[in-house]
Amino acid sequence: MMRALLLIAVVGFILLVVGVLHYRSSQNDVTIAIDKQKARETTEQVIEKGKELGSKIAEQAKGTSENSDGSATRATGRQH
Repeated sequence: MMRALLLIAVVGFILLVVGVLHYRSSQNDVTIAIDKQKARETTEQVIEKGKELGSKIAEQAKGTSENSDGSATRATGRQH
């Protein structure tokens, strides 16, 4: 239960920092608003970065890649 509350707090803080979540307070009211457009844009950026990272990891997991001269390079960077 405590982990769930901590996770919610961390996610809320991140949303505040990136500008998706807006918090306003007055003497009698507390308002929390979500900017749907900003949330959509942020989600698209995260998905794109995830795809790029996945591609890099897949390339490294292959273990070798061909150089322009036809030789193979292992993930360690040594040529064979």
